[in-house]
Amino acid sequence: MRAWVNKLMDQCQCCAQGKDAKRSKDERRCCAIGRCCEQVPSRRTVQDARAVLRSALTNAMTEELITENVAGLVKVRSGRKRKREPWSVEEARTFLEAARKAGDPLYPAYVLILVLGFRRGGARAHMGQRESRRG
Repeated sequence: MRAWVNKLMDQCQCCAQGKDAKRSKDERRCCAIGRCCEQVPSRRTVQDARAVLRSALTNAMTEELITENVAGLVKVRSGRKRKREPWSVEEARTFLEAARKAGDPLYPAYVLILVLGFRRGGARAHMGQRESRRG
């Protein structure tokens, strides 16, 4: 059980589930072409998976199908902090162009976030101030 939890925390889910390999050959961009994207599940996702398994095994104990719930004995180790890589100028430009072309109503917020370096809460607060000034 502990080995399963540890493997789940460390294993790229794109590689494990063949997500990139299921794309057409022209659309493959990571794991299927040898560049692992390292899509490991979050600590919370692993905790939820363990909780579901623990619940199922508790039900099996109630039904007297098993004598011990091994999932209750395993703790999820603390997660690693992933270093977040900021977008390049080209990636940001591509994102903004796509949002503008799609007519995304949040396009102004995206511009603020990218140009001014706002975090989500800061952009929400700024947009809320603009709305209250109009009213």
